[in-house]
Amino acid sequence: MHSLRALWTKTSGDGWRRIALVNTIAVALFTLFVVILLALSTSQSRGGLDSNLIFFNGDCARSATLNLWLHLLLNACSTGVIASSNFFMQVLSSPTRSEVDEAHRKESKLAIGVPSLSNLFHVARFKGVCWLLFFASSFPIHLFFNSAIFATKYKGAGFHLSIAADAFIDGAQYSGPGAVLWHAGAPDAGPATSPEGTGYGSVVNVTQYFDQGDEVAKNIEFAARSSRRWKRLDVPECLSQYMHCNSHDKMRDVVWVVKSHNSSGNFMNPSNSSLGWRSTDVLHEMGLVNAAFWNDLGPRNANNSLWFAANCSTSVFFKKDTQTIEGCYQSCSSATGNSAAKLDSRLAESIPSSYTFNFLPGLDGYTEEELSQMYWPGLIDQSAATLDLEYCLAEEVSTTCKVGLSNKILLAVLVCLLVKAALCVAVLFTMPDKDPLVVPGDAVASFIRSADKFTAGWCTLDRKRESKRSVARTCAAGKTTPVQWHAAPSRRWASAIPPLVWLRSYGLFITDIIFVGIMFGVAQKSSPLGSRDQTFSASATNGLLSTKGYAPEELLSCVVTANLPQLLLSLSYFVYNSLFTRLCTEKEWNSYAVEYRPLRVTRPRGQQRSTYRLQLPYRYSIPLIVVSVLLHWLVSNSLYVFVLEGGYYWLEGTVQDSSAETGLSDDAYIGIGYSTIALLSIFVAAAFLAFIPLVLTAMSFKSPMPLGASNSLVISAACHVPVLEDTQSSSDSTAESQFVPVSSAEDNNDQSASNNGPGPEQGPQEGPGSEILEMQRLLTPDGRASSNGRTETLTLDKDRYLLEASQKPLRWGAVKTPVSCNHHLSFGTRDHGVEEPVEGQLYQ
Repeated sequence: MHSLRALWTKTSGDGWRRIALVNTIAVALFTLFVVILLALSTSQSRGGLDSNLIFFNGDCARSATLNLWLHLLLNACSTGVIASSNFFMQVLSSPTRSEVDEAHRKESKLAIGVPSLSNLFHVARFKGVCWLLFFASSFPIHLFFNSAIFATKYKGAGFHLSIAADAFIDGAQYSGPGAVLWHAGAPDAGPATSPEGTGYGSVVNVTQYFDQGDEVAKNIEFAARSSRRWKRLDVPECLSQYMHCNSHDKMRDVVWVVKSHNSSGNFMNPSNSSLGWRSTDVLHEMGLVNAAFWNDLGPRNANNSLWFAANCSTSVFFKKDTQTIEGCYQSCSSATGNSAAKLDSRLAESIPSSYTFNFLPGLDGYTEEELSQMYWPGLIDQSAATLDLEYCLAEEVSTTCKVGLSNKILLAVLVCLLVKAALCVAVLFTMPDKDPLVVPGDAVASFIRSADKFTAGWCTLDRKRESKRSVARTCAAGKTTPVQWHAAPSRRWASAIPPLVWLRSYGLFITDIIFVGIMFGVAQKSSPLGSRDQTFSASATNGLLSTKGYAPEELLSCVVTANLPQLLLSLSYFVYNSLFTRLCTEKEWNSYAVEYRPLRVTRPRGQQRSTYRLQLPYRYSIPLIVVSVLLHWLVSNSLYVFVLEGGYYWLEGTVQDSSAETGLSDDAYIGIGYSTIALLSIFVAAAFLAFIPLVLTAMSFKSPMPLGASNSLVISAACHVPVLEDTQSSSDSTAESQFVPVSSAEDNNDQSASNNGPGPEQGPQEGPGSEILEMQRLLTPDGRASSNGRTETLTLDKDRYLLEASQKPLRWGAVKTPVSCNHHLSFGTRDHGVEEPVEGQLYQ
């Protein structure tokens, strides 16, 4: 029981551990949720981990809305997981006081309060390994998380075409395959893997027209019975939709209402042309073989309001050089009067209001053998196949779309979450008790409580002087001389960031801008702005990265390819965020030379403030998070994976395997597309965001305080607080409630990174006066209470004074010192009468 209580006390204490505990619980609960979700998904999927779970199948508008909200939820969860990782990574890269002292002994500096890879070479190996694992486990979040849930779009390719007389829609007599006796797919089926066919739709056997239970006969019967209630289209709109390259996702089956073109022949019913044709008026007299074949199926001299019927399809084809849609294959192109299988895309506004076409435009290309196999006698006159399109009746439909969950992608995310959850627990329970210096306030408090002898006498040290190797060596040798103070006339915020950081950061930003610019240039050539059907968001009508397409089984590889730019964005955001973190750290540091302020620390004592953040204030962090979300959204719209069902996009050279239990239809096409408009938006956004730090850094600091807020040497040099000669009286005047004994504030640290400095190797003694005895033990050189009462009192007063000073509001500047000392610059309390440094004065 005692060990459990000690473990709970350790993990649920104050400071960073309390926030770490909340993060650990949140990550663990979310990981458990994903485990349950994956278990349910695989149990409901027919193909297990290799399949997808389709949990919504319905109206496309509803699926789009559901997909939007689910992706917002995914973004919120992924943002939380990444934020949790960033918190632990910041803590792990933050050094303890002993690690700082060791680095100073080796003439090296460490970064405090800002992300730093160089710190990993100076912290404990356990912390460095955990940091790298947190970093590596974030990659699946960027690559996969947003794509774990996907939505399909629908662009229908198939439709049923009936070419008929006006009375067909009113229930007039008809019989298949139609008055012209040209059956669908004639004279052959065309290549099995080609969408082109022969121009007369999908091939059928003539006997299927007369089998009332066959789908061929049912389709014709459905059109005759229902088409009067369908939407009426005028000629241009009908041709645009059914002869050119529109998909059939809002309108599907169609009846073309036609009549024979004016000619010398009378091919339609002479008394009522709306009743249609008789085969004997359109075709040659049949020979014995042909007559025997057709007479068995039905009379040829009866009125027939149907001319032709077939199942047709429209499938796009691509330009190989530009990877864009060039036109479409229309499997019924010959039946609608166009002998070319490949058609262009045309709007209704560009099509004439009347249309006359030849039903058999390529008749001369068929051999007698092919025609004889069809038992077709031939036209009585070449003009008999010339028809005028009057209008069309189109069936309006609501398309069906799906929302699914990829089990493979969810498994990759789960592995990442399990690693992160294990790391959170490991850090929380096994990380040494020495608290890290997470924010500059922690370091200031620690150095005031226990001054670093390495930087004694260097009160004017700043980042620029520290970068000189000779200064570090002089510090190590303990040789210092007074330095004359000269305040810089005006220092910009830009001077707070080292030149190498500027070069590294803007080198990456410029690379990003060039990369996006090149992508936009390539996209503009193949899919220019202003072209038809260009959209800002993911759409199958935008440019394609590759026209070959991918089968449903290749969804995971497509997701990885499309999301690779997200990694570059994440790295750029990390660097961008680091710039603002450095600026805010320096701004906070500089504010201590303007007025008295309590330290912002992770474990507040006395008048110190608790930190609600690691470094960036909310007025900076929230806009940066919003910018990050928007940029990730822009990137996801610039290069994206889309799943298209309906067969409108033809997967070249592939016959889909219906046995693959992917949850998608056999005609599903998975592609990687890009939006030229979104790429332009990213280019503008990247250039604008890169300009913002340059504008901010043009501002000036309000005080002459030495720059180097994140530099451990600079912080240490500014924290040699003098103990005034009236220490005893000052200490006695302090309220008892504001005094935090060393034993209670430091009982878990040896040269702690906490705000109160080093702590003892073991817990405090019990009983009255134990705090005083413990402090005496710590402050005497040999660890025992001094036999000299006066020395005990002076030592106790000095360290108690510094402890109290670190817990009071502080200001940096010229401080009051004992008369025997040189002028000095450091942090000080109101007792020190801190003032601005005097121009030309010597300080040491």
